[in-house]
Amino acid sequence: ISLQLGGRIRRADFRSSEALVHLGQDRQTARLRLAMGAGSAELDLVQAAQSLNAHAVLRGADLGLVNEDLAGQFDADITLAGQGPSLSGDMVANLQDARAAGSRDPARIGARLRAHLAGDSITLDATAQDNQGLHSQANLVLPAESAANPFRIAIARTRPMSGTFSAQGEIGSLWTLLMGSERSLAGQVDMSGRLSGTLADPRATGEATLSGGRFTDSGTGLRLTNVSFRADLANNAIEVADLQGADGARGRLSGAGR
Repeated sequence: ISLQLGGRIRRADFRSSEALVHLGQDRQTARLRLAMGAGSAELDLVQAAQSLNAHAVLRGADLGLVNEDLAGQFDADITLAGQGPSLSGDMVANLQDARAAGSRDPARIGARLRAHLAGDSITLDATAQDNQGLHSQANLVLPAESAANPFRIAIARTRPMSGTFSAQGEIGSLWTLLMGSERSLAGQVDMSGRLSGTLADPRATGEATLSGGRFTDSGTGLRLTNVSFRADLANNAIEVADLQGADGARGRLSGAGR
């Protein structure tokens, strides 16, 4: 079967240059070539009896395809292979000029993500940096449910996970990317820690410091400068010490707490 495909996925128009599907009794195949906005996508899939083999490549794709709150581009190379209840796979993705959609922050984040699926777990390794001196990394092992036939990949939100994270440098671009621009936080950060618990009930331990910070809440108009603090993460609690800040006029903020 030869198809002509076209339409729009979130912010990107797409059209097919090749879309072939073969539906045999014992073997099904698909071959897809798409232009997606300024990028492209390729998919090759073969399913025979209980086995599955798939390869997908994206080049210059808009990050808005993944999350409408993001802007930038990404490339990705994904492979999957399995037989019956067994499935494994790998993904390598590179992000360029990543930022919050509509953000005026000149900082742009570049990141590299590697993912490995092996049956009941997914291992993620990520590094990120920007043009303002930020360096961050994270490693996560997530519980998964997967199968080649019937095809399934899902994160098990109530099973244990583990991981580590760290970030050093100017935090503004990473904060805006992850938290949005309604409340902004900038400054020099040094943090590291470990993750445990489950996705439904995550736990974090570690420590973080901020110096030369700036905080803005656009909803209330609150603006703080010279923000600094030291924080200890202990599972479901954050203990903050030596919190300092100024409002740009005569007001000052200091405190500690949990």
